[in-house]
Amino acid sequence: MELEDLVVDKLRTIVDPEIQQNVFDAGLIPELFVSPLGVVELTFRPSSTVCPLAWYLGAEIKKGLLAVPGVKKVKIKVIDFVEAEKLEYFLE
Repeated sequence: MELEDLVVDKLRTIVDPEIQQNVFDAGLIPELFVSPLGVVELTFRPSSTVCPLAWYLGAEIKKGLLAVPGVKKVKIKVIDFVEAEKLEYFLE
């Protein structure tokens, strides 16, 4: 299985309890790039601009992806969220 497939499979296990859907199929990850060297870069768009679970979900995404065999680094860009810069800093 390709690394990108493993990453997508992991994202499909992370569920936003507010909307009862996984973050990938719900469209909360509009951009995803997986390098052959194990660097995952993605854009995370919480389900609302003031999503109370954005911090939790961001942390779950990072923790989950770092557990995927072959993933060495995860970079998350946050968009359409009032505290996007703070959340990105938290996820570094």
